[in-house]
Amino acid sequence: MKWPSRIGREEGTFAGERYVTTTKRRRVVVAFLAVVAVVGWLYVFFGSGIFTVSTVDIGDVSDLERGEVMKEVYASLDEQGTWSRRNLLLVNSSALSHDLEQRLFAEEVAVEKSYPSVLRLNIRERQSSLILVTGNEFFLLDRRGMVAKRITTEEEEQILKRIAKPSPTKSDDAPILTLRESPLFVPGEPLVDQVIVETWLRAFQDLSKAGFGYRNAILETSTSTKLVLNMYEPYDVYVDLLTSMQDQIQSYYVFSKSLPPGTRIYSYVDARIPGRIYYK
Repeated sequence: MKWPSRIGREEGTFAGERYVTTTKRRRVVVAFLAVVAVVGWLYVFFGSGIFTVSTVDIGDVSDLERGEVMKEVYASLDEQGTWSRRNLLLVNSSALSHDLEQRLFAEEVAVEKSYPSVLRLNIRERQSSLILVTGNEFFLLDRRGMVAKRITTEEEEQILKRIAKPSPTKSDDAPILTLRESPLFVPGEPLVDQVIVETWLRAFQDLSKAGFGYRNAILETSTSTKLVLNMYEPYDVYVDLLTSMQDQIQSYYVFSKSLPPGTRIYSYVDARIPGRIYYK
């Protein structure tokens, strides 16, 4: 007697229907388990809070306040997406880096994600203050246009020496700007609009990077865009604060090298239109 090698498919009048029904049930169960697994993983990644940014490691900063940096980081994250905006998995590091550079007026912000919930920032700061000379008043302004302090008499003497006999500017020296008008100083209020001050600071940084030497920088009013640079030579150079400073400086250098021997400039060189120089 031989035993059958395997049991065949059930036979009978309703055997085919029962087989189809069983197969469908199995598929439904498998699909249900798959949905449960997907929902479970979605919850782990996006609903459980495991990947929600809970720590911002700011690194070393000197002029920036850590509280301000934290505030701007979370404000930027909240504007990046439509949901789960603080989820580290969804953070666009490049976009966040660029946005924070604008918000913090920083030279560079490097963003690194450390899972599950840490953002690490490496911030390279800009010069964030300048000395404003207006009339007989000397103010140290921060980038918001607020008066950080009024300069003392002893400090005034050092500033006047820097203007009279400029030396190569150190990276930590606050630039000096002479303003012909005298804005009204109200304690607790910006002396100059923040956007304007940041424009000034960018211009001075570009001049410093290019190694462009000058004796003094002058504006007629706080809203003027024509910056007058008193040179060591017996003339001034005019640049525009709203035009690429690098392009204007390059145009000036090209012009200077192309001057015919014996050419004398008595008044000014206007470099405000890159590629086109006017002089008198």
